[in-house]
Amino acid sequence: MVLSAIFPGKIICIEPVIENRKFIEINLAKNNIKNVEILPCALCLKDEILTFYKNDESVSGSLFNYEHAVPMEVQGMSVDSLLAKNPEIAFVKFDCEGGEYDLVPRFLEIGSKIKYFTGEVHKMRKDRGFGQTKDVKFLRRAFSEKGFCVSTKPEQHGRRGLACMFAERSA
Repeated sequence: MVLSAIFPGKIICIEPVIENRKFIEINLAKNNIKNVEILPCALCLKDEILTFYKNDESVSGSLFNYEHAVPMEVQGMSVDSLLAKNPEIAFVKFDCEGGEYDLVPRFLEIGSKIKYFTGEVHKMRKDRGFGQTKDVKFLRRAFSEKGFCVSTKPEQHGRRGLACMFAERSA
């Protein structure tokens, strides 16, 4: 809703959890916002059915299994398919609970028209089943290598290992 007030063009919201989509639809209708398209899928690297893990105690979910998560099947849409259908995307906001380490590099590889990125960056620890520990430095380096100016704010919401990032393509 905030982005629709700033950006008059089309906004694409990707939300795999049906309960969250319903809340988004209600808020959009109550605020007479008509420039948002909600895609009922999870963004990923391949178009396929995925196992998504939802936290029944909150609205969050992830493609990564975690304690007390309930698995559910969702349709996955690749970054490639999203950009093929929407080649003029200029701004990406990500909140993908660890998926940023796969998705952002792919956006950077093929999304030459994207000028801005912002979102949450989660520290993913090697000891929790990830091949290597990844944190905000990993994405900062990826953005910098592609000519973006990057700013970060660590420990968002008082949560250790959660940072906020903004990246702008240099002129």
